[in-house]
Amino acid sequence: MKLETDDPTIYQDDVVTITRTRFVVRSQTYDLAETTSVSTRTKEVNRMWPTIMSGAGVILLLAGLEGGGTPSLVAGAVVGGLGVLWYRSLSVQYAIVLTTATGEREVLNSDDEDWIDRVSEALNNSSVARG
Repeated sequence: MKLETDDPTIYQDDVVTITRTRFVVRSQTYDLAETTSVSTRTKEVNRMWPTIMSGAGVILLLAGLEGGGTPSLVAGAVVGGLGVLWYRSLSVQYAIVLTTATGEREVLNSDDEDWIDRVSEALNNSSVARG
């Protein structure tokens, strides 16, 4: 995305463009003049259901070993395995939060903490550049 030359680009990658006055995420533009602060937020994922699923798989597996037969063993292995895969697939999410007079707004989410930190730093640098 090409922005005006009187508003120099501070940071740009495939997803975001930051100038002194604007923050563009994909096709959404945010006016930085209205922004009072920029922060990052860490969102932990809820791993309760994958843990319960894995536990149910273990119970089925143990029931199969105690005389429940092959179907119980297979079901326990499948349910437990799927629970473990689900658990491992969940990752912590990081977000950029813009605060304005009307409140907070999460404008960018990713599981890449370093990228979120780079974008946050660029947003803070744009604030310094505005004066």
